[in-house]
Amino acid sequence: MKQFLVEDSEKNLILLLHKSLLKEAAPTQLTDEEKLRKAISLGCLTGGSLKRQKSTGKLYYKKESTKSPGKFIKFFADMTFAFDDGSKKGKWKCDGIDTPAPAPASPTAGNDPDYELKKAKEQGWKTYEELKKDGVDPDTITSQFDSKVIGNTTLYKSKFPDNQVNTDLSTAELNQQQKDFVAKWEGQGYKYNVPLVDRGRLKPVTPESLGAPQGLFKSGTMFYYDPTTVSQIQRKGQSKYEDALQSQTPDKGACKDYVKDYFKSWQTGVVLDQSEMNDFKAIVQKCARTYRGKWNFVGGKKFDEMIDVLAGRKSGEGPSRTDPYRI
Repeated sequence: MKQFLVEDSEKNLILLLHKSLLKEAAPTQLTDEEKLRKAISLGCLTGGSLKRQKSTGKLYYKKESTKSPGKFIKFFADMTFAFDDGSKKGKWKCDGIDTPAPAPASPTAGNDPDYELKKAKEQGWKTYEELKKDGVDPDTITSQFDSKVIGNTTLYKSKFPDNQVNTDLSTAELNQQQKDFVAKWEGQGYKYNVPLVDRGRLKPVTPESLGAPQGLFKSGTMFYYDPTTVSQIQRKGQSKYEDALQSQTPDKGACKDYVKDYFKSWQTGVVLDQSEMNDFKAIVQKCARTYRGKWNFVGGKKFDEMIDVLAGRKSGEGPSRTDPYRI
């Protein structure tokens, strides 16, 4: 029987090739996100949405219980579920979810995960950990960012063309004076900084126009309100104009909203109590004196026209002299 002498270097090469072949043959394990998205595509998870735990970054699927309306369930990628109120826990299943994904192709000149990852980073894609370091609120990642997987890495990029991300949704970093101000106005229907995807149906207003001292909040901080509920807030006897009257120079953006809302209220015949009416009229009069003819933006003329109608400067138009909306 012949014996062959094999050099150590050759042995090592053979072992490396063997390990490489075994690795290529092994099925690719799904990430948590891939697993949950697969469950969604298979129809096992419906009627909810993907969320992340702020503390751990763990992804889960949240939906309302069909058997117990008002209660919400979290479905995790480890195939466990738990009710939000802690009343029940257990296991869930989804046929086909454990079918392994095909093994990735061996790296080639045009299909190298490391190369693709590098190119994606250059195009602005980031990992979850990188977004956390940037101060991005984990609750906004699913709604505000697109995602893609390269190799075993999940990357995210803002859905918005200006790449804006909301980093100030939480009040955790506010001081007590700021928190008290936020609590006061949230109690009257305002929201302190909301996700970009929700801003389309809301109107912005600066904290200064709500009466905040100059410099209390950093530049760019905004409050938002739903214009469809403003009249309901007013009927509670809460004047959203009271603090704005304390400002010597009203904010131009806020004035634009005040004039438009006042004009619409007159057109639709909204009835306000005397205190609300006095506050509303006073701030609109101040805005008219400050900015009429000086809006300095495209479309400013229509606000001058609304003011002229409300002041009775256009013959046959606007509220009468005895109408409380007359300014």
